[in-house]
Amino acid sequence: MSGKEYGIRAGEYTAVVTERAAALRELRHRGRDLIVPFPAGGPIPDFRGVIAAPWPNRIRDGKYTFDGVDYQVPVTEPERGCALHGFTFGMDWSLDSRDESSVVLSCTIGPTPGYPFALRLTARYCLDENGLHARVTAMNTGDRTAPYGVCPHPYLLAGPAPLDEWTVTIPADSFLEVRPDRLLPVAARTVADHEFDFRTPR
Repeated sequence: MSGKEYGIRAGEYTAVVTERAAALRELRHRGRDLIVPFPAGGPIPDFRGVIAAPWPNRIRDGKYTFDGVDYQVPVTEPERGCALHGFTFGMDWSLDSRDESSVVLSCTIGPTPGYPFALRLTARYCLDENGLHARVTAMNTGDRTAPYGVCPHPYLLAGPAPLDEWTVTIPADSFLEVRPDRLLPVAARTVADHEFDFRTPR
């Protein structure tokens, strides 16, 4: 369940952030959704808007090596045999501060089986007349170096126009190829001469 939630607003923008996963549940401009929202109080579908940490994406078979030591985290996506999106998506974050246009939430990770490290994460969401500014910071509170990765997980909405009327530009020189069966990363590939080359509008 998404738990308590915190509404913020500035100018023509509004947003709602949940206690569970510090998830961005809604983001609107002039009443139009900018992300795919999810219902208040219920489960968070498809990781919508969550903060995924201490790793985003998938760890093959839940096994990884760090500083020469092998670790095993729980396999949370059994159909693909992977550990998916870390731990923070299932945690309730604490409210640190809030005002009309911003909210700050935090949580503490570990040590936990397969991840014997300790981190404190802080997520800050702030609205102004230009839109949303979001920042996630992590502090290592343990006594050794910790492996860490993070990603926000909103589902962006491009607007009501038909797909055939869209023009897309993505100033990226490479993309991460994944295996179609397990969605595990294979390698970084150049977009040159590839269908994913959106460096010029099309």
